[in-house]
Amino acid sequence: MVLLGIFALLAILALVLFLKLMFSWWISPIQRNRKFQRCGFQGPPPHFPFGNIKEMKKKNGVDSSFGSLMLTHDIHSTVFPYFSRWQKSHGN
Repeated sequence: MVLLGIFALLAILALVLFLKLMFSWWISPIQRNRKFQRCGFQGPPPHFPFGNIKEMKKKNGVDSSFGSLMLTHDIHSTVFPYFSRWQKSHGN
């Protein structure tokens, strides 16, 4: 009888943990993106379970060797090329 109670408690704890993880990895990013869009911020929608990592890893199409880099004070687009792409496609 006690063993059955322990298994039931473990099953409930596992279910609560699963639901909490699903909310934080799936529901919460979608809600946050909708809230940003209502405030006027545009951007790529998050994808389950890793957000925009796949899009961030896409190549920029620019040769990234050291000799081809232009000297500029705007290092943001060099260090974070995906932000530059998103800004061009979604606006400021």
